[in-house]
Amino acid sequence: VVSTQSTGGSLRYAKERIDKLDLKNVTLCLAHMEQFVGSFELGVSLHACGSATDVVIQQSVRSRAALVSSPCCYGKIVNSENVTYPKSNRFRGILRDHGEFFKVSKLADHESNSENYM
Repeated sequence: VVSTQSTGGSLRYAKERIDKLDLKNVTLCLAHMEQFVGSFELGVSLHACGSATDVVIQQSVRSRAALVSSPCCYGKIVNSENVTYPKSNRFRGILRDHGEFFKVSKLADHESNSENYM
């Protein structure tokens, strides 16, 4: 099992849990998932905020791995070197620009009405 963690705090927390459970088959890697170059058979992501879910999907496809993912925080998605939005032709045709797409994506995370939308 290889666990990638993007911050030192999450890495320390993962190490504490691994030590407490006396797991011997887990390797920790301090890196963003985009930087991971190893292969794997099963990708698992929990609380993969924003575009992290898409990165996990891309890496799983690259490794031809099965995937179990629990995405969240769609309002935090951002374009990056490896992931751009919107991904579907349908949304690219409907929305006028990237700014509109990011406004719509934030609605997935927050209660919205005319008073707190913007």
